[in-house]
Amino acid sequence: MPADHVARVLADIAHALNSPDQADLRVRHVLDYLRLLVPYDCCALLEAASGRPQKLVVLQEGEARGSVCEVLARLFRDLTEPATLHSDLPSPEVAAQLPYPAYLVLPIVAPDLIGLLYVGKAAGAYSEEHLRLLAVVASQVGAYLRERHFQAENARLYEEVKAASAAKDEFLAMLAHELRNPLAPIAVALLRRLGAPEPRLQAVRDIIDRPVTDTARILDDLLDVSRVTRGKIALLPLRLDLRDVVRRAVEANRPLMEQNAHRLHVRLEPEPLWVEGDETRLAQVVANLLTNAAKFTPSGGTVEVNVTATSDRAEVRVRDTGVGLVPEALDRIFDLFSQEDAPLDCQQGRLGLGLTLVKRLVELHGGTVEARSAGRGCGSEFVVRLPLVPPALPLAATPAEDRAARRSSRLPPGGTADRRGRDHGIRPRTGP
Repeated sequence: MPADHVARVLADIAHALNSPDQADLRVRHVLDYLRLLVPYDCCALLEAASGRPQKLVVLQEGEARGSVCEVLARLFRDLTEPATLHSDLPSPEVAAQLPYPAYLVLPIVAPDLIGLLYVGKAAGAYSEEHLRLLAVVASQVGAYLRERHFQAENARLYEEVKAASAAKDEFLAMLAHELRNPLAPIAVALLRRLGAPEPRLQAVRDIIDRPVTDTARILDDLLDVSRVTRGKIALLPLRLDLRDVVRRAVEANRPLMEQNAHRLHVRLEPEPLWVEGDETRLAQVVANLLTNAAKFTPSGGTVEVNVTATSDRAEVRVRDTGVGLVPEALDRIFDLFSQEDAPLDCQQGRLGLGLTLVKRLVELHGGTVEARSAGRGCGSEFVVRLPLVPPALPLAATPAEDRAARRSSRLPPGGTADRRGRDHGIRPRTGP
């Protein structure tokens, strides 16, 4: 058989296996092309999954179809049994049941046995060249089936992981709600029992207040992470000066910095940095970064906040002189429940939620967040980048603003509230 003819047919088979057609149609095209290399009266491909025959494609359907199906299924079972796994030929009883006197049956291995390829004809015999060409096609089909099985397995695992993740999110949301609801009344009841903040009771009040506040913050973070991952968090986008958002977060966290004797330095861009975002959520992003810096910076350390702008992005950088991060931790630091190696007093009371929430909220605003560190003991820096709103393209007015603008535009030149009253036949009051 001419080499160029063989090469052309094998290329057509490869193209058919990579076509966008349905799987069964691809296989039928391959078996059609196979006839140009290995002549047959009947051709069949048995595909198996999980060690059991699953699909069978037969060309030249007729009276031989039933016996071919039965024999190939029996051959497959024989080949997968330990006693006959290394047999070179099927048993005589099985071979005698094949409908054509001349036949070739090759296993499809990838790397386990995943199918059988059969050709048979009534007249003539098959040559060594036919066997060699059939083996090449079986190899091509095996690669295709292996990839298809791999994709199917990946899809199955993805659905399992997706379902498990959804169940986890639902559980975390339920757990946070169940723990958060009784927390406030417990705190109120305990503090009420203590009465007025007398000096002798102040220590007791402090003992109660700090763990209650920390627990409430953890549960709030847990609820927020659950909402974000389930797509149930709603943003209220407004045109904001990012500097005001940072000021708000800094002032909210200043007591924590003073409590830990941290030096806090804030540097803001002199001009407004307009972004579109939810003010509360963006302040939460900055606050979580400041809380994280305070948590992992020893007493007396420094926390710096820098707010700058590039050509089209606003940047918020939170740098500390804390324990730092090893290089391999930089990619996973934003993962849910991530707890990198750090002193135990730094890890106490934290679940690894704050930075996860930072990343999710920043991404919801179309931004990015990046962690940097020169290594353990060298401090850390977190960089948040948000798209700037072009000054020439302000955000659309709210519906209320639109209605007010339309009412104003209908007033005659110099119109006032009194003039509107006269236009509508309402006499304004001019005296007491």
